[in-house]
Amino acid sequence: MIILFLACASFSSAQTSSKYTLEQLERFKQGSFVYKNGDFKGGKIKRTKKWQYEQYAGLLIKFKIDWISTFEYHLTFRQVSDPTGGCLMGKVIKFKLLEYNEEFNTYTVVMQQENNFKIVEIERLEIEEKKEGRIFSFMK
Repeated sequence: MIILFLACASFSSAQTSSKYTLEQLERFKQGSFVYKNGDFKGGKIKRTKKWQYEQYAGLLIKFKIDWISTFEYHLTFRQVSDPTGGCLMGKVIKFKLLEYNEEFNTYTVVMQQENNFKIVEIERLEIEEKKEGRIFSFMK
């Protein structure tokens, strides 16, 4: 219960001015990333201007991404490779960037789905970006 309160407080009162630069924020909007902790640990992320693709062991997900502000965005489920994931279509997960760790190239975010809050670390991967073609084969 205390963790939920802290996550809620962090989500509603996070300040951005001294925690990261505009360049670091812009680098968070597109690229390749990996979840570093929690239930999503090891999950791979590929983010473009309009879409976010996530890959886990045996599961691929496509989200529509809407940037609410420079440091806040919403992901809406659009496709899930598992047929039982149909109930997720149209559901929204809200994210708010809390801080950037330059030493480890990680971003800390709070994610909110309905009344559930989680604090997650996301590492930006410095790999050559592929500009063309489908990200995952199930999204043809």
